[in-house]
Amino acid sequence: MTKIARNEKPIDGNPTNATEQVDDWAEAEAVLAAAQRMPEGPKRIVALKKAGQLRFRADQRRRAIRDQEMELAAKSRLET
Repeated sequence: MTKIARNEKPIDGNPTNATEQVDDWAEAEAVLAAAQRMPEGPKRIVALKKAGQLRFRADQRRRAIRDQEMELAAKSRLET
């Protein structure tokens, strides 16, 4: 099984300063929305890129959890 790295959460709503952990999809979406509201320029581009990376990792984590749950359910069906 592949180990998924935990995602980072921006400090003070700035998507370029990520140090805390983002644990779910909704928070990654909020980071993306904040980046999209930034004014045009190089900082917005960096923020959008970082937000996309956070969202991608949140999706990886979400899929890994779903796959584990499906695997456990399949094993329990086989045992009965």
